[in-house]
Amino acid sequence: MFNKPMLVSRGFVSSLKTNVKFLSFIQDKPLTRKQSLSWLFDDDYKAKNFERITQVVGSNAFISIEGLIVHKESWWSAFFNEISTVTITDAIQACIDNKSIEKIYLVIDSHGGEVDGISNLANFIKANNKKKKICAVVTAMCASAAYWVASACDKIYTTEETNQVGSIGVIFIHFSYEDSLKKEGVIVSHIQHGELKSTGSKFKHLKGKELLELQKQVDSVGEIFTKFVSESRKIDQEKIKNLEAAIFLSNESLINGLTDGNINIRDLKKVQKKKGYYMEITNEKILAFKEDQPEMYAALMAKGKAKTEKSVYKEAKDKGVKEESDRQTAIRSSCPKGMEALADEFCKNTSITASEAKLKFAEKIIENAKKAESSLKNKNKKFKKDTNKQIATAKPKETSDDDKEKVVLSSKFTKKFTTLAEVF
Repeated sequence: MFNKPMLVSRGFVSSLKTNVKFLSFIQDKPLTRKQSLSWLFDDDYKAKNFERITQVVGSNAFISIEGLIVHKESWWSAFFNEISTVTITDAIQACIDNKSIEKIYLVIDSHGGEVDGISNLANFIKANNKKKKICAVVTAMCASAAYWVASACDKIYTTEETNQVGSIGVIFIHFSYEDSLKKEGVIVSHIQHGELKSTGSKFKHLKGKELLELQKQVDSVGEIFTKFVSESRKIDQEKIKNLEAAIFLSNESLINGLTDGNINIRDLKKVQKKKGYYMEITNEKILAFKEDQPEMYAALMAKGKAKTEKSVYKEAKDKGVKEESDRQTAIRSSCPKGMEALADEFCKNTSITASEAKLKFAEKIIENAKKAESSLKNKNKKFKKDTNKQIATAKPKETSDDDKEKVVLSSKFTKKFTTLAEVF
């Protein structure tokens, strides 16, 4: 193990060199192995886990899950590209607590990992999907424990045709050195209390009850795994078992219901960058800015006030125009025939409402009716007077048909306008 080259990120190597050189410079002598690695255990290093695996772009957070997934990290983790379920949980929780983050993407490139902690992490993601949408984005491989985590997300996306997804199963690998040790003349004895106490020991072959016990444990974990995927992805559990823990390329994984489509993560980040970065604004930040930059604060406040006043004025103006238009429309629609000039006067007088205009129209109709009635009465009086005069001075003559018709029309006209007056 120690004689083989290790694949670690360039950034990690650079930071390792920087820390080692800096500490060597301070004490002016080479560092011991313990001193050169001590910085890995600093609280400051642990506190930067969020920054190490999380990238916030606009209102989206991208959490990187790369390498072997373990329950807890150790100093080995930095060298062997491991990430713990504890670190992932903390990063997701931080994104959930951040109000400026709307969506969380788990960017996955992992072939799996330990059983310990995976179930808790998957349940945590599934429970928090209701608070903020959490999606998985596969950049290379998402298998076994990594897929268990991904299946808890709202959606699972691949990024290219050669992505590998699946391996919904559990494996336990056992090495036995019994025969090798016997060749070397070494006999290993197990003194134990309980028949299955030494189950899994590397110094003897697995057989009998021990083999059955380990198979039982593997099957139990496998049942929990397949059941979770079945419930989360809405796939029949028997169908998942029939996949036989195989790994599929992107298109096949989509056909089998393991993923939801393809996405270009670079384009997604570019789109978000165009929208700009978001920052949570608090009263404390505003007061601090006011104290540090009083002139800029005053200018921004004045600009904001002017913009607000302009917006309010425009809104009020638009509202006023609409209300006036509605008022005039209502007045003209209730205007009786022949009173268009009066309607124009009411429209010009903005203090008159549509209801008041309607009432005034009714009053005008009654007034006109009364005038007409009065005029007819006067005509009738004159007609009677003239008739009586003619009777007195001349021979009696019968009333002409035209005169009779005038009297009848007069009576009908009076009755008609009296009825209109009662209606209004």
